[in-house]
Amino acid sequence: MYFLPIAPAPAGTDVKSCLQDLIPSNFAAKKHAYITSIVKRAKQRFMNSKTIFFYGLVCLLSISSYGLSAQNGPRKFGKISKADFNLPESELVQGAHAVRQFDYGFLDYRVMDGFTTNLTRHFRTMILDEQGLDWADIEISYYKNYNARERIGSLKAFVYNLENGQITKTKLEGKDVFDEKVDKNNLKKKFALPNVKPGSIVEVKYEVSSEFWYAIDPWIFQRSIPVLHSELEMRIPEYFIFNTNFKGYEFGNLTVNDKSTTARKLFLGGGQGVDCQYNDYHWVAENIPPFTAEAYITTAKNYLGRVEFELARTNFPNSFNESYSTSWGAIAQQLAESEDFGATVTRANFMENQAAQLVGDAANNSEKVVKLYEGVKKIVKWNKKYRRFASVADVKKAINEGLGNSAQVNFALTCLLKAAGLEAYPVLVSTRSHGYINQFLPSFDQFNHVVSAVKVEDGHVILDATDPLIPANFMPQQCLNDKGFMLVGDKFAWVSLKPRDKYKLAVQAKFQITEDGLIKGNIKEARSGYAGHRFRQSFYSEGGAEDYIEEYQNKVEGLTVNGHEFKNQDNIYKRAEASYDIELSDKVIATGDMIYFSPMLHYAVEENPFKLTERKYPVDFAHPYEEVYVMGFELPDGFAVEELPEVQNIMLPEKAGKFTYTVKQLENTIQLTVRFKIDNPFFNFEQYPYLKEFYNHIVEKHAEQVVLKRKT
Repeated sequence: MYFLPIAPAPAGTDVKSCLQDLIPSNFAAKKHAYITSIVKRAKQRFMNSKTIFFYGLVCLLSISSYGLSAQNGPRKFGKISKADFNLPESELVQGAHAVRQFDYGFLDYRVMDGFTTNLTRHFRTMILDEQGLDWADIEISYYKNYNARERIGSLKAFVYNLENGQITKTKLEGKDVFDEKVDKNNLKKKFALPNVKPGSIVEVKYEVSSEFWYAIDPWIFQRSIPVLHSELEMRIPEYFIFNTNFKGYEFGNLTVNDKSTTARKLFLGGGQGVDCQYNDYHWVAENIPPFTAEAYITTAKNYLGRVEFELARTNFPNSFNESYSTSWGAIAQQLAESEDFGATVTRANFMENQAAQLVGDAANNSEKVVKLYEGVKKIVKWNKKYRRFASVADVKKAINEGLGNSAQVNFALTCLLKAAGLEAYPVLVSTRSHGYINQFLPSFDQFNHVVSAVKVEDGHVILDATDPLIPANFMPQQCLNDKGFMLVGDKFAWVSLKPRDKYKLAVQAKFQITEDGLIKGNIKEARSGYAGHRFRQSFYSEGGAEDYIEEYQNKVEGLTVNGHEFKNQDNIYKRAEASYDIELSDKVIATGDMIYFSPMLHYAVEENPFKLTERKYPVDFAHPYEEVYVMGFELPDGFAVEELPEVQNIMLPEKAGKFTYTVKQLENTIQLTVRFKIDNPFFNFEQYPYLKEFYNHIVEKHAEQVVLKRKT
C-alpha cells in the first residue's frame, strides 16, 4: 500500500487533476505484485485483485470532506402519532407476529482519509404479540481487518406505547448497548429495547461508515415478517460504476428507478471541490409479503427479495479507468500463484513420509484413497470453522496441533494424495448454508470452504475430511450444493457436487398385539448412506448405546426398550444395524370388543412438512431418499380383522418419487409393506403442488387404522 503526505489543495489548483496526481510513478510496476498476492489478501472480506489495487490508491487521500446529509425517509425520527398504531387491514398482516412499518436506507460517498461509504438506516417495527418480541432485540453486524474497518455511529432508538390514549416514549440508553466480538474480524452491536410489549412500536436509526468503499452490502427488501415500506436511496460519484442485480422472489409493489444522473461537487481539503456527476439510485417497495421458511431449504438468504451490488469499474479523472470485473480464468490464475492455495498443493512433497506410511500395501488407487482419507482424519481434527485458504505453514501447524480449520484439513488431504502419486486437486465450494454459486458472477466471495478431488479408476471423487463419520464414497450434506470450482494447475473446471449416495432405511418388525392394547415385539433397523451417517451422529452425540436408547424412549411416548443390539456403529463403510426388543403402550385403542391401531406406529409421518399455498422457492432434499417398512402383527386370540386400509400406489410426475402402501391378512397375522422413495431431490416451484399433495396422501395413509373385532 502507498502512503503519501497530501496537503490541502492551494487556491487556483486544478483540483480535478489532484486525484490523478496521487498515483505513484511506480504504480504500474507494482501492479503485478498486487495481483499475484491477491489470494492471500482475499482472506479478508470482499477483497479481490483489483479491490486491493484501488484500495492502495484511495488510501493516498489525506483530505477532508463533508458528505451529503441523509435524505429524509418516509418518517422523521422521533415523530409519531396515534395513527401509526393502526395497521392497515389486509391479508398481508393477518397472522403476523410483528410488522416492519418502514425500512429506509440512504448511502453516499465521502472523502475523509480516503473514500468511505456512509449508510444511514432508519426503521420501525410494530410488535403484535408475544411471539413478535424478538424483533425488539437488535443486532448490527460490522467488520474490520488489519487495513480497513466499518464503524457504527449515531445510534438511537425509542420504544413507543399507546397507553390510555397517550403515547409514551422509552429511550435506549447507551449503557444498554453491548459490543460482541464474533471473531477477530466480525463484530456486533447488540441491544434489547426496554419496555417492549405487544402493541409497542420500536424505532431505530444508526449510521454505518465503511472504508470498504468498493463493497456495498445488499439491500434486503423482504423479511420473515410483512414489510409495508422498504426504500433505498444511493448517491454514487461517477468514479465508481456498480452493477445492480435483483434476486429473490418477492418484492411486493416495487418501483424501479435504476439510475438518474445529477451534477454535484465532491469537496476536498482547502475548500476546493470537484465538479462531479453522481449516479443516483432510488428503489421503493411496498406491501412485501413475509418470507416463510419451510422444510427442505438450503438457506433463506438465497431467496429473499433483495438488490445486490458489484463494483464493475472505477473511472477516475484523466482517464485512469480500471475494470473490476474479472473472470473465472483470472481467478484460477491468481489461485495458482497464491502462497495460500496453489503453492500449497505444488509443495505437497513435505507429506511424502506420512503418505507412504498410510498407503501401506494398498492394491489400487481406490484403496490408497481410502487409507489416506481415513489417515488424515486421525492426523488433524476439524475445529468446526470453514475456511478457503491455507499455506504450507498453516497445514504443518494444524498437523502439529492436531486441530485445524476446513482449509487446513483438506489441504493436508490433497497434499497427502499428491505425495502418494495420485492426481489430486483443491475444490472451492459454497456450503448449503452459505448459498448457491452464481457462475455468471466470478468472485472469490461466493465460496466459504475447500475440499479435495482425486482421480481414481472410474473418474474423480470429491472428498471432505472434516467429518470423521463420513466415508470416502460420499460427502457431508453441507457440501451438496450444485458445483465446485476445481483448480487444475492454473486452469479450472466445474465439478458436480451431486450426491453419490442416498438416505436408505430398512425396517423389519414382528409384533404381538395383546387384548388390552399392548404391542410387544422386535424391530430390526438397517441404515446406510446418509441414514447411516445421521444414526452415527445421533449415537455418538448422545454418548453411546445406553444414552441413545434413553433418548429413543423419550422421543416415542409409551415406548419401553427391554433389550437392544447395535452392529457396525464404528464401521462407517458398512450399514449400521440396530435391534430392539420393545413394548408400546400408547399406539393401540382397546375398547370393549374392538381394537384400533395404525400399523405405521411411531414411524408414521404425522404432519405434512409442506404447508404453503404457494412456494416460490425450490424444495431441496439434498439427496435421494429410500425407506422400506415390512411389519407383521400377530392378532390377539379371539379377534378377527374387521377393516383394513386399502392398498395405495402414488407416483410423482417424471418418476421423481413413489409411495406404496400394502396391508393384508395372512392367517392370524397382518402384514404391512410400505415403500417411500424420493429419486429427484430437487423440485422447482412449479412441481411444489404435486409434492405437497404427495405428502398429503402419505400423512392420510399413515394415519389409517386397522380395526379388529372380538369373535362372537
